[in-house]
Amino acid sequence: ATDADGNGIDAKSVNVSGSVDPTKPGDYEVTYSYTDAGGNQVSAKATITVVSTKASIKAKDSTLVAGPDTKWNAADNFVSATDADGNGIDAKSVNVSGSVDPTKPGDYEVTYSYTDAGGNQVSAKATIT
Repeated sequence: ATDADGNGIDAKSVNVSGSVDPTKPGDYEVTYSYTDAGGNQVSAKATITVVSTKASIKAKDSTLVAGPDTKWNAADNFVSATDADGNGIDAKSVNVSGSVDPTKPGDYEVTYSYTDAGGNQVSAKATIT
């Protein structure tokens, strides 16, 4: 923004009307206005679009035959995950909770979770039998 003489003005001198709720998807209109020393008002409108996260995570169930040499790794049941922008992320960026003892029969539940840059958490569960 500039004043009547064309000099830049500080953002503190600009009035802002309208609001944006960054937690709710939608289009929000905000108006920026400034009144110069001569009483002339100028304004500009902006539309701010808040989108839902594209973060996702997928896991799969599986069945193992229990035994002393049977191995299990959390990556075995991880299918895929995406960040807030929908870009793929690898298993190293995913938190895993729960454990599996492949030497003992039973149903084990493991949860895969990811928190995107906006603080949105997604999760998926897998049952390993």
